[in-house]
Amino acid sequence: MREYRLSQRADSDLLQIFIYGLEQFGLGQAEKYQSEFQDVFSLLAENPLLGRAADQIGKGVRRHERGSHIILYDVKTYGVFILALVHKHSVRGLRV
Repeated sequence: MREYRLSQRADSDLLQIFIYGLEQFGLGQAEKYQSEFQDVFSLLAENPLLGRAADQIGKGVRRHERGSHIILYDVKTYGVFILALVHKHSVRGLRV
C-alpha cells in the first residue's frame, strides 16, 4: 500500500483550513472537510499521476483540486509528499 506524507507547510495549511471551517461552518462540517482531504491524499498516494503537472510552481510538482483548495504534491517512491494546500483564489493569477 502506498502512502502520503505531509510537509510542515501542508500540516499547517490543514490546521488553518480546519480552524476556518470550524469558525465559519461548525465542527461537523470542519471534520467532514478534513476527512475528505485524508481520502484525497490516500487516493493520490495510490494514483500519483492523477493530478496535473504544475512545473510552473516547481519541477515535478503536481496539483489536484479538492473543494475550494488546490493540493500541491510531489510523487515519491513511497507514494506522494503533500507540499501545500492553497486556496484557489490565491492562485488566480498563476497558471497552475
